[in-house]
Amino acid sequence: MATWYRPLLFASIDLEAAEARGVPVRRLGLIFLLMLALTVTGAAQVVGTLLAGPPEQTDRHVPSGLGWPGSPAGPAGRSVGRSG
Repeated sequence: MATWYRPLLFASIDLEAAEARGVPVRRLGLIFLLMLALTVTGAAQVVGTLLAGPPEQTDRHVPSGLGWPGSPAGPAGRSVGRSG
């Protein structure tokens, strides 16, 4: 990454000038896309692991992290159902 920092920054700011100076813009673009794909893949695996919860809890119907957004809705839904 340190090797490609300056050419990548130069190509990001002014593509035509970078091409005119001989910066391999197409190769830098492919390298950047590859690094981005690896980062997104790794982040998706980490988020999936966090949402699934510990291995001993994976037999539940709803994974642990997926229940967090709906937790406050349970008591609110029960109270609305009784008032009607």
